[in-house]
Amino acid sequence: MITKILLYTTGAIVGATAAASVATRQFPPHVLLSAAGFKRVTLTSSTPSGTVARHLTFQTHEPKALAPLTLTSSTLLLAFKPGSTLPTIRPYTPVNSTHGDDTTSRVELCVKKYAGGAMSEFLHSLSPSSGKATSPSSVEQQPIIYVRRLPFGASYAPSSAKSVSLIAGGSGITPCYQLLNGILTDPSQSSTKVTLVMGAPKRDEEMLKPEIEQLEKTYSSEGRFKVVRVFGDGDTKAGEMQGKITKDVLETYLPKAENEATKLYLCGPEGMQQAVVGKGRGIGGWLGEMGWKKDQVTVF
Repeated sequence: MITKILLYTTGAIVGATAAASVATRQFPPHVLLSAAGFKRVTLTSSTPSGTVARHLTFQTHEPKALAPLTLTSSTLLLAFKPGSTLPTIRPYTPVNSTHGDDTTSRVELCVKKYAGGAMSEFLHSLSPSSGKATSPSSVEQQPIIYVRRLPFGASYAPSSAKSVSLIAGGSGITPCYQLLNGILTDPSQSSTKVTLVMGAPKRDEEMLKPEIEQLEKTYSSEGRFKVVRVFGDGDTKAGEMQGKITKDVLETYLPKAENEATKLYLCGPEGMQQAVVGKGRGIGGWLGEMGWKKDQVTVF
């Protein structure tokens, strides 16, 4: 997965560099970027998602410009910052709903801000009024942003499992949220149960909290959706735990691995991933000790 993203990113950089050189001769860079599958977007909404992230909504300049969003897919974001002729490029997981939303004209991202993060700090600095550059000549004054769907992702076939478990650490919640939201809101998967074990350093750093709470209200009473929250600080409420995601937590709340109709997806910091599935992803770690098999587990 990482290799594929690097290859696409390298191709994007080459294309964008060529586009930038064209731009210096007063030709629009979007001509080459469009040919490479990138579509111009404008930021239309930016709202906090916890204290460290923002929920960003981008609208394409042309309607129906993007391929429809599919479960476990990613998007490549490319931005020309004001005063820069070379782009900043990062992959992100869209958090649009794959059912009922127009994912061909709108991209929703939940982006955590990292100190020194070239893209995350830039995106957090934007407001809807600051991202409306309409011509390449205005790059010096305003940002120009492009997106491209990445044609690959983790493998998930709808209704392929009776139970889906997700383990998310920090910003690893975004691909997990995309998958669980897609499952729960898909009428054809109404018999699939979802368990989410999520961790964050602090309670107020929980990302996508309103969206997940709304899914809880809708589906937990049906026995289809269960959320286990683990926070590093002491500010927890009823139903939440203090500390880190541990083997004991997973043994207590995850379905048993003996049921081959259950699948598990994992995304989070490298240290957490190694503890959960081991270094070789064979599968070792806690899940290996709990009886999970390699074909049951996917690491985003």
